[in-house]
Amino acid sequence: MKKIKIYLLLVIILIFTACQESPNNENETKNTFDIIDLVTGNISLDNTQGTISIEADGIANSTQVAFQTNSSIFSSNSRTTKVDAGTVLVNGIMLTKDENNEYYNEDSQSTAFGISTSFSISGNSSSGIDQFSESIYIPELIDMQVSNGSSHNKLLDLTVTWNKDINNPLEVYLRLDYNLAYNKMLDSNMTAPSVSKVYLVADNGSYTISSSDFADMPVGARIEVAIARGNYSISGTTQKHLVYAVSTDSKMMWLTN
Repeated sequence: MKKIKIYLLLVIILIFTACQESPNNENETKNTFDIIDLVTGNISLDNTQGTISIEADGIANSTQVAFQTNSSIFSSNSRTTKVDAGTVLVNGIMLTKDENNEYYNEDSQSTAFGISTSFSISGNSSSGIDQFSESIYIPELIDMQVSNGSSHNKLLDLTVTWNKDINNPLEVYLRLDYNLAYNKMLDSNMTAPSVSKVYLVADNGSYTISSSDFADMPVGARIEVAIARGNYSISGTTQKHLVYAVSTDSKMMWLTN
């Protein structure tokens, strides 16, 4: 599957199957996560035969948004051999199939967000792939702002705001990151271990990160605040498929005191 090249240093964990809204502030050791894991909470795909997805990264209300629509349909639930599944449509837009039977489209899919969006496969009898269609609500493209712009005093709380979506059926994930490897490239004297804080919050447009969460992050470090929301569904009759969509945004800041 062709992946969107999102140059986030650390992407946020988006586990939509969780139900609590209280922050979960556990240090993370992973630096990157599979985008499917972000949306679905790493659910099992053992009973699925394909995936259709939309990924969007950037500022929602500007041209700084990168889109990638992807699909891979497999010959069986083992998900080892990709096959020609016929025509794959997302939001009425046809995806291109390459020589590896990977479907993709890099054009803007901004109109797929904030509405009930259709995902469909025409099917291919020679590949044994049935016709498939599903529609899910995709939350609006997310646009995040932070209260202090390009720097933040670690002794203060940090307020994060975004464009809330009252129709979002799930929560929003925030992630606060200090990455040692990246910071050592900027300052070879940096030695403090990497720190990640993850927050599952209601989609109400605002969350305040406590100053205590910056305690283990060194002054002078470059930190990242990232946000994401989306939706997913596993559906189908004899052949089940995963469909999902996610949008992300992030800000980089210098940490001061």
